[in-house]
Amino acid sequence: MTSCLKSGLDDIEDSDLWALSSVTMEYRWITQNANGYDQLARQQMTLSRNTPDDNKEIHLTVTVPPVSASFTKDVRKRVKLDSLYLTAVISSAAKISPLGDAPQLGKPGAFEVGKEYQYKVTAANGNSAVYKIIIDDFINYESGTYRSTLTCQDVVYLTGSANPCDYANTSATGSALGEMGKNPEYKGSADAKSFALWDCSSGDMVIFKANLTDAARYYLGCATATSNSGVTCNVEISQDLEALKDASNLNPEHTLDIVNNGKWNNFDNKLVFGGYAVNTPGTYYIRVVLLNGAGSGGTACLKFLELYN
Repeated sequence: MTSCLKSGLDDIEDSDLWALSSVTMEYRWITQNANGYDQLARQQMTLSRNTPDDNKEIHLTVTVPPVSASFTKDVRKRVKLDSLYLTAVISSAAKISPLGDAPQLGKPGAFEVGKEYQYKVTAANGNSAVYKIIIDDFINYESGTYRSTLTCQDVVYLTGSANPCDYANTSATGSALGEMGKNPEYKGSADAKSFALWDCSSGDMVIFKANLTDAARYYLGCATATSNSGVTCNVEISQDLEALKDASNLNPEHTLDIVNNGKWNNFDNKLVFGGYAVNTPGTYYIRVVLLNGAGSGGTACLKFLELYN
């Protein structure tokens, strides 16, 4: 493939320029216009980087954009990494060619995450350079397809004095339907309309189980209350239940402060943890750990835990 000539041929026929300045990736499909005729439609992907570094390498994450009027949900679902078109901007009068099994530019390519693709850019005078493209990740996440309120029925593990409680009302007040921390026989109730996590000491955890139906970024939202200072909460999502039971090495990026609002029962404060990238639908576990002075009395409490994408 050669570049388009945008200046006089005499000026560039001996050009020694062989730069690859940027790349794009897009999905193409056939749609029908208002008159019922087939036409080509295109949707450009979002790239985390599209220009080469000093080593002539482009490491990028490909993200499929959100649904729009022209890029419908049905079309978006069909987007795969092995059906994208790669295009590049190169120096005037230069040409670019794939090396090895790198896909041809301008044609649907069988790209893979983690694989290195090499392209040779040759100047008009014959000088050349090789550029490498490495796709670090491909993200085609749904949003708004999953929302679930966590209750005691979802709890699969707890430690210490953690006391998950179900309530028959939506405010999580009054007498609880059941308290897992005080009654190990209680496994939850279908009548639960709200949930609260009480009485945690620092380091206590609760792990919930959820069946996540779509590849997406998931978030855990909740309301918090405490009259203590310095209390934090860590949330992690994984398919490895046994690994989550070990809280000795928490990811600080998933730890948030719980604001001291002066009252143990004032739940005006809201926290949102995430998003957590889930690339493969299936069974996942959500671990909640209270840290740094959580306890009863002036407790740091969580209510209304909701998992969504």
